[in-house]
Amino acid sequence: MAPTTPAPAPQTVRPTRNGTSDPRKLLLLLFFGIVGNLFLIAIVQIVHRMEASARSASATNNVSQSAAAPTPTLPCQDAWQREAQGLGDHRDQTIDHFDVGPTPAGCFEEWIYVPSNWSRWGKTFFPGGPDCQVWFWFFGSERPIGPYSPNDLPDFPVGPPTKWRISTNCTIRYFRTA
Repeated sequence: MAPTTPAPAPQTVRPTRNGTSDPRKLLLLLFFGIVGNLFLIAIVQIVHRMEASARSASATNNVSQSAAAPTPTLPCQDAWQREAQGLGDHRDQTIDHFDVGPTPAGCFEEWIYVPSNWSRWGKTFFPGGPDCQVWFWFFGSERPIGPYSPNDLPDFPVGPPTKWRISTNCTIRYFRTA
């Protein structure tokens, strides 16, 4: 009988954790894993920088907002006496303008009424300045709105309710427009 050569032993291939045994596939998976993580880190960094620049731009564009004192929430101590004297009541007056303020810091002055013969009116800071601020507290509202600076002083479509209070560090001039 002729000698037989033993059959070669079968090679056992050990798969890696991801189920592949090809080293090229392993390198590709490793490469894309690293690239994916770097991309995620870059996105997070970009978002954080955008938020920081938006905060700094907001602070730069609206200096008066960032320097604003806390919102006043109560009438001034002398507001009731001033109302009793009729100082904010212009309903029976025939005038073209009147001025209000500046008010004591952190409080609202007496109720303001425009003359009854004014059908439309406007307001402006007088003489004004970049540090001027005003808060409005309309009759019937639970809380005041503001602060507003000279660049964003609102123009109410028909005018505010019949009376309102203001708190301002400057003078507000109300004037008749119609």
